[in-house]
Amino acid sequence: MGAARVTPVLRAAVAADLPALAALTRITQREHAARQPDRFGAKDVPGAESWAVAVVRGKRRGVALVAEAGGEIVGHAGFALQDWPAPGGRHDLRATVYDISIDPAVRAHGVGRALLAELAGRAETLGVTEMRADVWAGNGPSAELFAEMGFVPQATDVGLRLAPSRHGPPPRPARWRALAVEVLRAGSLIAVGLILGLMAR
Repeated sequence: MGAARVTPVLRAAVAADLPALAALTRITQREHAARQPDRFGAKDVPGAESWAVAVVRGKRRGVALVAEAGGEIVGHAGFALQDWPAPGGRHDLRATVYDISIDPAVRAHGVGRALLAELAGRAETLGVTEMRADVWAGNGPSAELFAEMGFVPQATDVGLRLAPSRHGPPPRPARWRALAVEVLRAGSLIAVGLILGLMAR
């Protein structure tokens, strides 16, 4: 792409874009994992991927955008909408930016800025009261981008990490307990069937 500024074509994401979106998000995830290995797994499926799938498929209110350059998707960003209580019995319509992922080859060329500006415009059109975003510690470029676009800190989320994660996946119910649940469920279905059969006579 060279050092020249990229002028991306922005459009709404569609289902066919989801694999490219996931690939870009995983790049961002690996970078998060490199900065905070105890909090992010480089191979984990990013949470941002699930919200984007829900928005693209119309199962969640929000906007998912992709940026194209040279016929390829080089970035994506989006937000989900949420009603939020406000004073006086009113409510705010909040847009939470869940992900901005840019192909490393075109970073610092204005792609992220263009995506965020487009998101802000669409949020305003939708009547959004406030846009919010979380920026993880150590992600300087992202923090700078949001600051340049007028985002200001509203709270400071601080954390004290006392030890590395040492807990495995949530415990699964014992095999006999799961079997008992299945037996009870099957028994309930049989009982309902017998009752309906008797009522039909």
